[in-house]
Amino acid sequence: MKLPGILSCTSYITLSLKQGVYLKLSLNTWASNNSDSFALELREFLQHWEAGINLDKLIKKKTSYLKSSLFELFYMGLKGCGIYIPLKALEKELFIEAKRQVHRQLSKLPYIMLVPLLLFQLPSFLLLLFGPLLQNFLTQLS
Repeated sequence: MKLPGILSCTSYITLSLKQGVYLKLSLNTWASNNSDSFALELREFLQHWEAGINLDKLIKKKTSYLKSSLFELFYMGLKGCGIYIPLKALEKELFIEAKRQVHRQLSKLPYIMLVPLLLFQLPSFLLLLFGPLLQNFLTQLS
């Protein structure tokens, strides 16, 4: 799951709601100003909302629980319920998940960096180490 789009959307919507901007206007603004995959999903969600299509199936198709929770909150907010406090809590969860993903990637990094070391630097080091020894051995054989 890619978090930056979800995270920036949640932060933008939370800030907009805090400033008193309508949810629908905030969602449309964020979706039109961004072009990542989450913005496309949000545009599809808003088109279904405007067409009056039932959004339950669309929400249940979301792959991650964070996405489905966020879209459920948007759905409730578009119906007229207050969503600022749950959205703030979801934003905290998203930050925690982003930290987890960063730590996961950072824990893999030392092993990934070993590959160039073993492929490029180790052979050259061995050549420097054993080159003079091999040259000395060849001169003594001849």
